Amino acid sequence: MARPVINSEAPGIYRRGDTQTGMLWLRYSVEKQQVRRSLGTSDYADAVRIAADLRGKKTKKLKTGWKVDFDRYIAAKIAGKKPDFSPKTVTTVKHAVESFRSFFNLSAVSEVVPDMPQRYYDGSQNEYAEATLRGYVAKSTAFLRWCSIPLLEVEYDRELNERDIVIEPEDVKMLIAECPREDIRFFLFCGFMCGLRKDEIVMARPSWFDLRGRTLTIPAEDNGWTPKSGKRRKIPIPPTFGAWLSGTQLLDKDRSFCLHPEASGVRYRWDPRRPFTEYIAASRVERCTPHTMRHTYISLLARQGVALASISAWSGDLLATLEKHYIHVKVDPDAVGGIFGDIEMLTDEQLSEEAINNKLFPWRQVWR
Repeated sequence: MARPVINSEAPGIYRRGDTQTGMLWLRYSVEKQQVRRSLGTSDYADAVRIAADLRGKKTKKLKTGWKVDFDRYIAAKIAGKKPDFSPKTVTTVKHAVESFRSFFNLSAVSEVVPDMPQRYYDGSQNEYAEATLRGYVAKSTAFLRWCSIPLLEVEYDRELNERDIVIEPEDVKMLIAECPREDIRFFLFCGFMCGLRKDEIVMARPSWFDLRGRTLTIPAEDNGWTPKSGKRRKIPIPPTFGAWLSGTQLLDKDRSFCLHPEASGVRYRWDPRRPFTEYIAASRVERCTPHTMRHTYISLLARQGVALASISAWSGDLLATLEKHYIHVKVDPDAVGGIFGDIEMLTDEQLSEEAINNKLFPWRQVWR
């Protein structure tokens, strides 16, 4: 039951539920249309402060539910032909926005108040790693701002630096060399040495690997499965990875998948998270996730002096994204420790215009 709060200095504030602890809401009119918005608090003083920022402001969609607004947001992004809005990106954004929505049990975008992103960040720190949580905050706020919801900037109080997302070369070598399980060692090699995403490793097939040509090809589509980028890409296989693979049966032609061909899970065909996490926890490495391996791969290639256009083609990330995050990386081949082997590199000037535009180009790197 809604109970009005009598205060001439703060009209339109009312309480739902318990008279003392129920959530406070704000009711006002915009262009003869009534708007009701949750103030996200049961404290009256906080409610008055938040209401002062909201009163009289329009919302982009006053009478639609959360799902309708989200579907329109995704349709607008796809219609705008954003190159990085692939089907898997849509899924990632959906997970982020749903995490935010469920945290507050929201039913409509109009219920969001300016300080909710900050409260979501503060209240979710024990549930997600810092990099993941920041990504969820960024994706959620992008959606809400598209809906014309006024938001306060989020203040991050946990440090995020290179040590959190890059494993040093000597630790990469240690993790791979000391791994007792063949499947997890393959997982480590693919992540650290080829920059594959988690689902790409799980879905890897023997036909993707060409040990004679020392290349790994991620197809644009494989029996209904597609990579996040939605594009085919060819990646060099470092000599140490190729030598190890040649001594295993993971690439036997009669295997449907490299790892656990008999598995048929729901979210992942085979789920590597538990054995991977247990192995990392038992190692001397403080923290490493599957996505950390990909960050490490890109960062170490940049340190080695590989052209960002080449890294873009191998990783499937947009060149503009790599320039934003890795252009500052100091080139220091000695610090990489030779984990990728020696590369005969082409300069940016030698790369074709097609490669600079982040399109596929014939393989032109030579691994000795």
